[in-house]
Amino acid sequence: MPVEVLGKNVIGTLVTDFFGAYSEKFLKAEDFLKCLTHLSRDLKFTLETNSNPDGFSCRLLDIFRGTMNLKDNEVFNSSFFLIQKMEIYKNFDLLISDEKICCNRLEKRLLKRVRKYRKHLFVFLEKERVPFDNNGSERDIRMVVMFRNIYNGFRNSAHSGCFRLWQIYFRFKYCKFIVNFNW
Repeated sequence: MPVEVLGKNVIGTLVTDFFGAYSEKFLKAEDFLKCLTHLSRDLKFTLETNSNPDGFSCRLLDIFRGTMNLKDNEVFNSSFFLIQKMEIYKNFDLLISDEKICCNRLEKRLLKRVRKYRKHLFVFLEKERVPFDNNGSERDIRMVVMFRNIYNGFRNSAHSGCFRLWQIYFRFKYCKFIVNFNW
């Protein structure tokens, strides 16, 4: 599916959740990032079952928070950034290599997922313009999905045309490009 939509010569990085349709069959590993926000949500759920501050979930969450703070607050590819990035990689690899770190089945499942997608988790630390989550993209399509659900889909061209007008109206209204937009 992604190849049909995006084409074979995709330039850029695809930031996705853990939906199975996106795989290395379609994109190179360095052009493929798993959303840390989706993973953090699963991580917080495992924290509810085990609040051990030295446990797997707490340590992994600390690493993820450190990566997000590094990306947000430091100059990309500065010497400090590169040193911190290598430290994050080292701590992460040490954490996921410990077989006995997980104390319940939720943490074991999360460890298995993290190991499987290891090379897709920190692509945003390698590429400056890549975000660590796909929240912006999800916000962009939210109105389309809401409209489709309310009006039972885009069954004909009139529905899709109507939606496009509303989309243009709201974009201009809320971006304040047009102060007075009367129909």
